[in-house]
Amino acid sequence: MYLCLVLHEELMKRKEVIMSKKRQRFFYLLCCCMVLWQSCVPPEEPGTNSGTNENWGDIKGIYILNEGVIDMNNSMLSYYDCQLGTLRRDIFKEVNHRGLGDTGNDLQRYGQKLYVVVSRSEQLEILDIYTARSLAQVPLTGKQPRSIAFFRDKGYVSCLDGDVVQIDTLTLSVEKIRYSGENPEGIHVANGKLYVANSGGLNFPRYNQTLSVFSLPDLTLQKNIRVVANPYVLASNDVDNIYLVSRGNYEDIPYALQRISTQVDSVICQFEEAVLNFTLSGEALYVYHYDFNTRNSWLKKIHRFTGNPFPEQLIADGTRIETPYALAVNDVNGDFFITDAHQFTVNGDLFCFDKNGKKKLQIEVGINPSRVVLVK
Repeated sequence: MYLCLVLHEELMKRKEVIMSKKRQRFFYLLCCCMVLWQSCVPPEEPGTNSGTNENWGDIKGIYILNEGVIDMNNSMLSYYDCQLGTLRRDIFKEVNHRGLGDTGNDLQRYGQKLYVVVSRSEQLEILDIYTARSLAQVPLTGKQPRSIAFFRDKGYVSCLDGDVVQIDTLTLSVEKIRYSGENPEGIHVANGKLYVANSGGLNFPRYNQTLSVFSLPDLTLQKNIRVVANPYVLASNDVDNIYLVSRGNYEDIPYALQRISTQVDSVICQFEEAVLNFTLSGEALYVYHYDFNTRNSWLKKIHRFTGNPFPEQLIADGTRIETPYALAVNDVNGDFFITDAHQFTVNGDLFCFDKNGKKKLQIEVGINPSRVVLVK
């Protein structure tokens, strides 16, 4: 209102135009609207870094998918602006004026779109990556979607009902459905083929032990690879190798990290470390272990072929990660990102450490931050 009065007084001083009562009323209402609009803009929360481009290399921002608590309908999408040093904890709701849904399970970028797999709500949410505005919702009713991978303008979604669903990324519609196996989880494309981890997770204690291989783009099942029980996470950063974590049976079969050749489609190496989750960068595997019974955890960086640990510590400043939950690496400057889910029922944190293992960022996000996507 102060701004409105100042502008009004200035106009009166000029005496160049005699405003009618109608114009005065319009001017007053316009100023009130401006004040109201400013009061409605959600506040941005500061981070703990300076937010300069020099600190972040080629990273513009960071999306964090918070899966929430199952059946509580409290998934959230957070966004940290590296240039401004500000956090928008629930950017999806802020922009789209509705909640994201129940159990956000996967978050991936493809082109200029962001794909959010919302498992219990049984839908694929597709967003503009720069604004977080919803472009489309693809219903996957009855399928409980889990993870998504991409190949030549097609998206492939693994679903707990046993199917893989092919999505056209241009029309944003379902094109094909193929059966893979019991309760597929991780999904990844390498060497022109689609690999799907059939976990059998809903058949405890009789977990599945197969990794399905589909040819692309026809999506024809070519082979089932036998792996350690309860296959879960898949990733690769070259044509010839794909890495798989199996979660075992949480008793006498431990977690297992395996390397699979995409040339012969078979397991050629099983690492000694009991790895629960990982990501890749160059020649390194960033891995962590978490024991759900003892709540003990560790983080390491190992060579992706030999499994030998790198000499440097991932975290060198004494920062403690209670419950590691998601990983990401900036290949340009070596920044390492990890989330902490704490006790799985409270807000988690996103941490960033530089290549020397020193903490450069810690921000509170949502419950169970399960995926991190760096916007370059």
